[in-house]
Order: sequence, then structure tokens, then C-alpha cells
Amino acid sequence: MRVLKNMESMDFDVTAAEYVNGNVYMAGSDHYLYVGTQDVWNDCVRAGYFGDVTSQIKDLAFNYQNDTLYALGANNDIYSVDLLTCEMTKIADMTVVNLVTPPDMYKALIAMTIDDEGNFYLTNYGNYDCGFLYTFSLDDIVDGKITDLAPVGNSADNAIGYSNYYSSMAWDHENDILYMSTATTLGTSYYSYLVQGGP
Repeated sequence: MRVLKNMESMDFDVTAAEYVNGNVYMAGSDHYLYVGTQDVWNDCVRAGYFGDVTSQIKDLAFNYQNDTLYALGANNDIYSVDLLTCEMTKIADMTVVNLVTPPDMYKALIAMTIDDEGNFYLTNYGNYDCGFLYTFSLDDIVDGKITDLAPVGNSADNAIGYSNYYSSMAWDHENDILYMSTATTLGTSYYSYLVQGGP
């Protein structure tokens, strides 16, 4: 393992990160997973290579129900991550339904979080009319697949589930609240939002 002090030689972007029991797990654009303690996370350890499993980790989320870290891969695939070795094991390939039938790029999942009951929440890459919120549990995985997962609310008319450009998600474990952040547009101006989801 290589220890990076003060993140010297950090010639990569962090594409995802998750706090787990005092440590911060980070996915780098150089295809390595890094681990650092919460207080001095910038002195981190290069803990595992994932480039032979997926070309990108889009998000990381910890499941407190089964004490497992999960990674969202480049192709709508979900992996479990060993907390000691950072070895990744694929648990599911996913396909999703987008209600406005846009190009395939709008069916790409980009963010993920997990609540205390073990429910996964994800959002796809979208624009003003084709971004949605999705949810599933491990019980929904059949033969390593989740096929044609429908959005929450199942509506394309701005009802619950219509999520626009949300690109980061987090679950508030003390208050059971889903938070999503977004950058979006209104006319020609750019706006960023932090949104609190309901039950």
C-alpha cells in the first residue's frame, strides 16, 4: 500500500467518497480506492485498484443494515467493497426505465445513497425533463440483475420522483431524510439547489 502524505502527487480527481466508521473511502479517477481517517483524510492510503472491474466509480454508499460499502460503477452496475482490501465484487447489473424515452445516455445512473433499512436510492443523468429518482433493495436482485427499474412516483409530470440534474445524494441517518444537490438552469442563468426529500 502506498501512503500519500498531504495528498502529494495527487494527480487525479476524487469521483466519489463515503464516510465509514471514522474513515473516508475515496474513489480516484486513476482507478484506485483510497482510505484516510476522518480527521486527517488528506494523509490517505492507496488501498485497492478497481480499473480491472469498472472504468469509473460514480458513487459510494455505506449500508448500515449489513455493514457493507457499495460502489456504483460506470455501467449501472453495483459492487460490494471489502473494507479491508477494497476488493470489489459485482452484485447486480441494472437497467432503468426513463419515462420520456430519451437517448440511452439519460439511462445512466450517477448518484447513490442508502437508508437505515438498506434501501438504495439512485438518480440518473438527466436534463430538465428526464431526470428521475430510483430505489431498490437487495431483495430486488434476481440472478445478479435488476431489470427495467421504474422511477419513484412513475410520473413524467414533475410529480415525486422527477429529480432533474441531481448529481449528489446523501442520507441523514439521524433524521431519516434524503438530501440531493443539483446544478440546473433557468433561462440563461445557472442555479444550484440542495433538496430535502420527503418520506
